Amino acid sequence: MDGRSRLGPEENTVPPFGTWPLDVARADSVLVEGEYGVRLSGRDGPVRLVGKRAGSGISLGGAPTWRELYRTLIRLRLTRGRRDPAWLALLTEALERIPDDSSPDEPPRHEPPRYGSPRDSFPRGGVRQGGARRPGSAWSRFAGMPAEDPIIRMHCATAEPRVPDDAVAPLGEPTPAHPAFPGGTIAVRLPTLLRTGPTLPHPLLGEVVGNRFERGESASRYFLEHFVRPLLRAFRLALENPPGMLFTPRVENLAVELSPETQATGRFVVTPETAVREAREVTATEVRDGVRELVRTLQELSATFERTEFGERDRAGRGEFRAAMRQVISAELRDLETGSADVLSGNHPLRGFVHTVPAEQDELLRRVLRTVQERTRLRRWNRELGQPTVVIDLESCGLVPERTVPSGQAGSDPFRNRSDVETVLRSLPREERASRCRPGGVGPESHRSENVLPEDSLPEASLSEASRPENYPSDPRRSEPSPDESGGAGGLRFRSRESHRLAESVWDPPTAELAELNTPVTGKVGSGLPRFVWDIRDAGGRVVFCVPGSERHYDHARVVLDRAGVPEADLIRVPLTGSGPATEWTVRRLRELGDTDVVAIFDTESAAKGIELSGVLTVAVSPRGDLPRQRDGRENGAAESRAVPDRGVPVISSFETSPWRRSAWSQPVLSNTHSLEELQIASLRENRSSWRWAVRLTRAETESMIESVLDDADRAADRTARGATVKFAADEPVADPAERTRRTVGALHHVLTRKQFLKGSRSNYLLADMHRDADSFVARDEPVEVMLLGFPIKQSLNRLKACGPLPDIAELGGLIRLRELQRAARGVHPPGLRFNILTDGRHFRPRPASVTAAYTRKLREYASLVGLDDCVSIREIDSLATERLGREVTARRPAMYERFRGSLESALRGLDITDQPLRTLDRVRDRADARVGPDAESVARSLYLFREMVMSMVYSVPVPTPTGTDRFGWARRVYADVYNFGDSRLSPRLRQARVAVLRRAWHNAIRYLSTMQVDEELGYEKLLDPRVRLTVSAVTKGRCGFTYLGGSGLLPWQGTGVLDSRGYVAVDFAVSLIDQGFVPAFSPLLGPSQPLMMVPPQYARLPSRGARTPGALLDGSLRDRARLRRK
Repeated sequence: MDGRSRLGPEENTVPPFGTWPLDVARADSVLVEGEYGVRLSGRDGPVRLVGKRAGSGISLGGAPTWRELYRTLIRLRLTRGRRDPAWLALLTEALERIPDDSSPDEPPRHEPPRYGSPRDSFPRGGVRQGGARRPGSAWSRFAGMPAEDPIIRMHCATAEPRVPDDAVAPLGEPTPAHPAFPGGTIAVRLPTLLRTGPTLPHPLLGEVVGNRFERGESASRYFLEHFVRPLLRAFRLALENPPGMLFTPRVENLAVELSPETQATGRFVVTPETAVREAREVTATEVRDGVRELVRTLQELSATFERTEFGERDRAGRGEFRAAMRQVISAELRDLETGSADVLSGNHPLRGFVHTVPAEQDELLRRVLRTVQERTRLRRWNRELGQPTVVIDLESCGLVPERTVPSGQAGSDPFRNRSDVETVLRSLPREERASRCRPGGVGPESHRSENVLPEDSLPEASLSEASRPENYPSDPRRSEPSPDESGGAGGLRFRSRESHRLAESVWDPPTAELAELNTPVTGKVGSGLPRFVWDIRDAGGRVVFCVPGSERHYDHARVVLDRAGVPEADLIRVPLTGSGPATEWTVRRLRELGDTDVVAIFDTESAAKGIELSGVLTVAVSPRGDLPRQRDGRENGAAESRAVPDRGVPVISSFETSPWRRSAWSQPVLSNTHSLEELQIASLRENRSSWRWAVRLTRAETESMIESVLDDADRAADRTARGATVKFAADEPVADPAERTRRTVGALHHVLTRKQFLKGSRSNYLLADMHRDADSFVARDEPVEVMLLGFPIKQSLNRLKACGPLPDIAELGGLIRLRELQRAARGVHPPGLRFNILTDGRHFRPRPASVTAAYTRKLREYASLVGLDDCVSIREIDSLATERLGREVTARRPAMYERFRGSLESALRGLDITDQPLRTLDRVRDRADARVGPDAESVARSLYLFREMVMSMVYSVPVPTPTGTDRFGWARRVYADVYNFGDSRLSPRLRQARVAVLRRAWHNAIRYLSTMQVDEELGYEKLLDPRVRLTVSAVTKGRCGFTYLGGSGLLPWQGTGVLDSRGYVAVDFAVSLIDQGFVPAFSPLLGPSQPLMMVPPQYARLPSRGARTPGALLDGSLRDRARLRRK
């Protein structure tokens, strides 16, 4: 490379990228014209970059290259601010004209294998007319999708060739424009990205990956998130969103979008040469060819990436990288909308990854869960009711072979393969084998095993025969394996795919390092079983498994349950009487024992038809059922639906439920959950692209939105005050002071118990309670003192709940709610209320003072912004305790705390949260009844609360994150199944992280309960009397429940603030908002490091092409209707 012109007659046309030498004068001109805010100095010596964000200057060395300049700009988060089409065209042409280093006698290294001629069987995006290609109607509809759909355009754009009659000409600017790059972007064809040349010893792909801002992230992770996931996501979204388009992502017809600094934007660019068809019209052949092209493109990308040399720190093992690749594919093709799964149900290389949960199955399982929740609620008020219970025949889960017991032969061996049990038992040590082969009595046994077998001790034979290849139904679309499905030379190799093979064998098996999110496929009947069992338990119910047979069969069942992810299940052995299905026998036996309310039973299809139990829902589990319902594609015709026969009982094919509500298919929605436990964290989607499409609010727009919320709150407050005044005649003159006080307090009680303020039942806070708390203040015509506990700190330690540590629009909305309450109260009692907010950020657990101080400082700023300066005080609870109780009282606190903590730890001695966690937590409650000695009563009370406290704390502790690992993604892996340590596929790092999380939660629960006990003994309750106390957590008699954001199950500091599609200020978990595609909205009010709120993507408007400021715009209609929810 000599640096001389190769592009045209201009005096200096050195390509401005890569290792070409940097012409300082030209580069300085580029920086000035591009409005970067920096410039170059030192033309005669070492070159330095000075100006915006560069401090005193950053040295580029004595002989810098364009690569060094671009990477410095990227590290400074600087991008071109002024769009210049001529400059973008020059960049595109320079990159497209990189000379190939392949000799003319041999094909390029990246030359892909050919799969017949899909270009002939699957029409392109246009039709030939003369020498040019005229876009067809299918392409026109597809090209309109990125412009209209806010989610698709995050991952996909379109671009036309600059020369209309030349399909291989350099491409124009991608459409729609990317809002994060006001200076424009360029589209570089995929073959250009994958080839090398004399000026680039490594592929351009390596140059782009090396230009990433996320230096702490490995190259492989960056590659997967910017080049693999976007293509799969675009393929899926185009199929799922109306009108439903299937496009063929051929290498030759795709491009990637790059910034002017050759940084990946995370979008693929589709050209008019791409084959596109409406999904309703595609044939099985077209689907197969389209998926094969997708596979080939992924192979070419991965093969080039694997050949590229990166630093030692960025190097990933071959198996590790391929495992990660497989996980991305699995995640992107999982939980498809049923119609999309129908289209992809044919025979193609990715068939094993296609996954859906039928609506019927989802609704049926959720119905069972709702029933358990409702009966648990009734049981809280009537302890004589039995615990809601679900009974599952283990054979129906596909984990053990199904019985084939002829009628009247109850004593025969009920299993088809007796060697299954014997093999398992032979794998055990002699002493353990003896302990598991206990001589059993007759009748049910509900004891729990103390030992969990290692995974490698379980042979494949322990799976049901339904999972064996020979027992899968034949597929009419199946043909002999072709070379097409085996992949090309180099890169990731697909093996020939047969319809009966599980998805794990499609791509190279994952290593233990990256198998944490290994999700089961619908080919297994037991899929979703651990989650279903967890949901039933979390709802207050119980799951009982039953297995017929001898003691050896019981031990075998225990082993397979342990391996299936249900290690602490209640298991009953049913005697081989032959008197009916095992589930029916189990239900009758449980009813005889009492304290059990059986809600539903799950049995095999053959057994379920004969079960008749009053008040119990019977569900058939069929491994060969027609659910999930998918269409059979014909070789040369459109797909047709299959009828589901009337079975008489509801049928499911697995225990999986959809991670989203059905309304989430049409538009992003809130989760409306109370805890991360309720979310299927492992199934939620990653969506890093949404952060590149962030909304950037100006100060004026922020103020306008807040004014809209304030105006609506003020109008609501005035309506509330008028209603209270009329009801209690509070505005009529009264001579008797006592009567005036009575009316005023009644009106205040009416205000406090309106639906927008009240949490819980009005019966908890009666008018008599209000008189007790407020009469003295009203009689003296003073503000009524109101106490609130809360606003400790934003729960952002693991990033799954909140996006940052500072209060956002959720807290701001909470303070506006207090303003609304104050205005309504002043309408009936002019002095109004005085709010005393007691923060406990460092009361229950140690935290850095700087963190809590920053949170409180911003909270006070918000209070001033909404006009609460004169009526609210925010202070730490310990500070108030010292002031009101005296230092001599609070000085006793440390000793009391250590004493009670010691008592609680003594009661927990011998229990290890990392040894079968859920069983350990159950044992804690068993110890409560046996407590004697000092502090016995208070310790027992704490032990009863301990299980719930730990399971709450576990989601609010920091997650130890390995160096170079994405913090958010790592937290998802840790919490995907945080109580699971027994899976041998877990990497040591993941197991250690889960151990650390549970131990920290255990420690924090002890600290929290000890602090509560000390508070009680020191009389902290006296700090709140006599005054009105608003309770935001569990509401008890004599306290007024209060909600900051009506209708939300979360408190403002427990999640991320969001403005939903109706304009309501709400709060939700960050992991769910990101999954749904919400985009962050940044504001000067909170700064650039944390979003003020998340907003629905359909309200993130694109700026006009060439706008000077980066970021999307918030739709004015949403901003103008921002308000608080009424209930």
